[in-house]
Amino acid sequence: MNDEILAYYRLLALTYRRFLQADAALQSARENMRTIFPANRMPYGGAIGSERSRIRRLIDERTDALIRLETSYAKFSAAKQRASRRRVGSVEVFQLTMMSE
Repeated sequence: MNDEILAYYRLLALTYRRFLQADAALQSARENMRTIFPANRMPYGGAIGSERSRIRRLIDERTDALIRLETSYAKFSAAKQRASRRRVGSVEVFQLTMMSE
């Protein structure tokens, strides 16, 4: 792997870890919410979507992490394509000669 691809791969791995952390935090908060509010007594949906809501903030953080992950994947794929185009042009040619006796 060349340096450019390796750099984009590291970025992709980092953004993936951050997405997983944001997703886990949101899932944990949802589970905690379900223990406080059973399914038959959930609060008004507008309260959860309020700008000051913890759930809303976690949803926004997860969405931002997902956008960053998709962007880093696109950059990684583009770097791989550039590298493969560079490799196609380099061909070594060997000349064979025959010796007659």
